[in-house]
Amino acid sequence: MKKHKYLFVACLLLFPVMAVAGNDTLNEIMEVRSATNINKNRLYKGKVVDDRTSEPLVGATVKVKGSTIGTITDIDGNFALDIPDNISPIVFEVSYMGYASKEAAPAKTTGFTIRLAEDSQTLEEVQIIAYGKVRCPLLRLFLPLTRKSC
Repeated sequence: MKKHKYLFVACLLLFPVMAVAGNDTLNEIMEVRSATNINKNRLYKGKVVDDRTSEPLVGATVKVKGSTIGTITDIDGNFALDIPDNISPIVFEVSYMGYASKEAAPAKTTGFTIRLAEDSQTLEEVQIIAYGKVRCPLLRLFLPLTRKSC
C-alpha cells in the first residue's frame, strides 16, 4: 500500500512539469507553423494538348524555367506544380517527343492550356535493325509473296 502512495505522490509532483513541458512544445509547434507560412507556395494546374487535334499529351515534361522544379503530365494531359513565391516570373518549359518545345507564361494559376505543335523535322528517319533467323514456313505466313525456294 505504501508503494502505491509513493507512486501517486510522484505522479502528482511530475504532472505540473509535464504540463509545462507540453505547453512549451505546443508553443514551438505554433512557431514552426508560423515560420512555414512565411514561404508560401503557389499551386499551378494546367493541361498540355496537341495543337491540331486538342488530344491530351501523356507524359509531356513541364519544367519551371531556371529551376529544378518540374513534372510530367498524367493520362489526361494534366499537371500540377507547387512553386515557391520567390520564383518570378513563372515561365514553363514544355517538351514532348515529336513536338516542338515551347515556353509559356501562365496568366492564371489554374485552368490554362498549353498547346504543342508537331515537329516533323525531329522524326525524319527511322531505322529498323533485325537480327536472327526465321524459318521459311513461318515467314510465308507473314509474307505470302516470298520466294518459293526457302
